[in-house]
Parts: sequence; C-alpha cells; structure tokens
Amino acid sequence: MGKAIARRFLKKGYEVLGWNRTRKKAEELVTEGLIILDSPAAIGEQADVIFLAVADSPAVEAVLFSENGLLKSLKEGTIVINISTIMPGDAIRFHKAIKEHGAYYIDCPVLGSPRDIEQGKLIILFGGDQNLLSKVRSLLEDLGEKIFYMGDVGKASAMKLIFNMVSPSLVILLGEAINMGIKAGLDVDKVVEVLSEGPLRSAIERYHHKIMNPNPPVTFTLRLMVKDLEYANRFAYELGMPLFIPATAKNIYSIALANGLGDEYHARVYKVLKRISGLE
Repeated sequence: MGKAIARRFLKKGYEVLGWNRTRKKAEELVTEGLIILDSPAAIGEQADVIFLAVADSPAVEAVLFSENGLLKSLKEGTIVINISTIMPGDAIRFHKAIKEHGAYYIDCPVLGSPRDIEQGKLIILFGGDQNLLSKVRSLLEDLGEKIFYMGDVGKASAMKLIFNMVSPSLVILLGEAINMGIKAGLDVDKVVEVLSEGPLRSAIERYHHKIMNPNPPVTFTLRLMVKDLEYANRFAYELGMPLFIPATAKNIYSIALANGLGDEYHARVYKVLKRISGLE
C-alpha cells in the first residue's frame, strides 16, 4: 500500500521522500522520482506530511520509537497520517507520543487495495482533530473517493477492525454455501447464480472468482487477515463483549496460515474449507 501511495503522489507531481524497512522495494520507485532516505528520523527532519503504511502495531512502534525513529527528529507542526490497521488503543498511544513533540497524528486506516489507490478510489476513515481534515483533504482526495470522519483518534481504527472482521466471515459463509451445493450434487454456477439474488450478492461479486481461482492476484494476504481478525477479537475482549462468527473465522484462517497459505490472497482460505468439507 505504501508503494502505491508513493507512486500515486509522484504521478500527481508531489515531491515524495520515502523510507522502507526493505530498501529494495523503495528503490523500484527511484526512476519515477522517489527520494529514498536512510531512516524514519531522516524523513522527520524534512517532511511536512508523513504517511505511515506498515503491517501492524509493533511495526508502527518501531518506526516511531526505534533508535533512528521518527520521534527523534519530528518537526513541530508536522502531520503524521497513519493508514496502518492497528489496535485502537495503540492509535491513541501513538497520538499522545506525537502530540508531545508538537506534531499532529491522524488515525486514518483505509478500505481498498493498491489498485484502488492507483485509481484514486480508496475509502478513507479519518479519526482525529476535525480541523486537520481541511489541511490534508486535497492529499486524501488524491487517494480516495470517500472520506468518513469517525471522531476522535482510535475511532477510525475501531471502524477498520469492524470492517475487516466482516469480509473474511462472508468469505467463509460463501465458501461453505458453495461446498454444500457441491455435496448436494448441484451445479456450482447455478448455486452462485441463485445466491446472487440474496444478501450475499456483494460478497459473490467481490470474492466468488477469487475463491475459485487457485492463483488470484494477491492484493491482501491471508497472513494480514489473520492479524486483523486477531486484533478484532482482542478489541472485543477489551470492550467486554463476545465475538462468535469472527472468532470462528480467525480460527479457520489460522488453520490456512498454518498450512502455508499465509502469502496467498486471503480468500484462498477456501482451500481449507474444501478439505474440511471432504471435497479435497
């Protein structure tokens, strides 16, 4: 996602400074104009607006608090926009740390894929001081077509976890519906056609072909989905409420992860569902 964001801003004519834990990935954009720096601290010395796009809360913590982390040199008034999917409590903690340096933190997870970034069609969840939105709106609108203001820092991250616990649950439900149709001797295409007349239409349009394709494009890995489901279940525990379907989804996705599917597109969890159903 970070690579796609950098490329989008380069195409829009911005000067873009970049740092990546795997430098080779960033080097792919040098010919397009990216200026690579050696550390997050070096970014903090120069940039006025900084986007963080990493895998999880520990990765954000490393970018901020490591020996050459962002907080070593963060300028007063800098705006840090974190699009990473993290725990809401961690978003609040990072906000407090950045505020102590006189800078601003925006809790800003997004819905969509690198392709959506290329087309400027992300859905953006904004959490933080609403006055900041006017300062960064043009940047966010270069990336996305909708911006939802969710409230204080932490609220946008909460919404992202809610969104990301629904998608894998629907994938599992759709997969099991297809498997039941197969076991019952029904034609798969007919099963999908009839299901499309009901409430699963959106899930079918989004996931059916990716479920059935053994090698779909990897726009979101199964490994990351396991992480998001873990965060959703952990957040539910913090809220003092049970989760039933997302907890089951997390266990099934974890089985797929243990079976070596972590780097595949997350809907390939269907391979495990087929095995459980006795179809493979």
